[in-house]
Amino acid sequence: MALDSELTEPEFARPLRLLLACDEGHSTSILMQRVRAAASESERPIEASCDGFRGALWDERSADVILIAPQVAYLQGDFERKAGFPVAVGQIPRRVFGALDTNAIIAEAFELYDLYEPYRRAWELTEELAPREVLVCCAGGASSSLLVWHMQRAADEANLHVRVQFSGVGRGKFLLDRADCVLIAPQVRFAEKEIEEFNDRHIPVGHIPWQRYGRMDGRSIMAQAVGLLEEGGTPPYEMDEAFRARWEAALAELERVRAETRAARDELVKRYGKRAKRHTAA
Repeated sequence: MALDSELTEPEFARPLRLLLACDEGHSTSILMQRVRAAASESERPIEASCDGFRGALWDERSADVILIAPQVAYLQGDFERKAGFPVAVGQIPRRVFGALDTNAIIAEAFELYDLYEPYRRAWELTEELAPREVLVCCAGGASSSLLVWHMQRAADEANLHVRVQFSGVGRGKFLLDRADCVLIAPQVRFAEKEIEEFNDRHIPVGHIPWQRYGRMDGRSIMAQAVGLLEEGGTPPYEMDEAFRARWEAALAELERVRAETRAARDELVKRYGKRAKRHTAA
């Protein structure tokens, strides 16, 4: 599938970022080196990296395409769920992987990227309408899980399009790229500097007062979160009937396009596998 001229120039002003993923990264490191060597002959620029499954989970946001080695093909669904956005995730056919066929891998990467264009556009629309994300950072989550329930209830009662989640400080650092503001529980006030080190997007960060936290005052803490969202330039949408209809229509369209894209992706992977089989037979 070819991109139209309107998209080609801005999309490929930078190289396509390809992540080769396997179990520990050892076998794909050799493949990565060969892809990098072959990239100089590609008409469209491409950068390749590799990682094991555990490491790659945190690299998905810096990849345009993820190609999974055949020995971990069963993890494809995990990659797609963890990504949270339409990165193109496909599999390297076993014969292509075994032959270290870099030309086939580069061609598959670009085809997958182009194939996902309608999915990316539908996703961008839902992102524009998506609920604002409020992240509560705490210690273990026992008390903050109850607080989040009260905060979400307060947001729903006010018809605010907001989603509240909680996390310990350690994992919370990795969730900052999806949050619109952060509230730090009083028992982990000391972690503010650590959180700010990972706050590359400079989203607003606030502290929950002890008194409000102890009372589990969801309404006042939700009001505090709304203030932070407005400070960061991302005020929450009001979930009235008209907006709800737009949101539900966008979600339905995203689901339709996602199903079509993944079906076409599976056919593409099969086609590359059959092509490799013919080449091997020849």
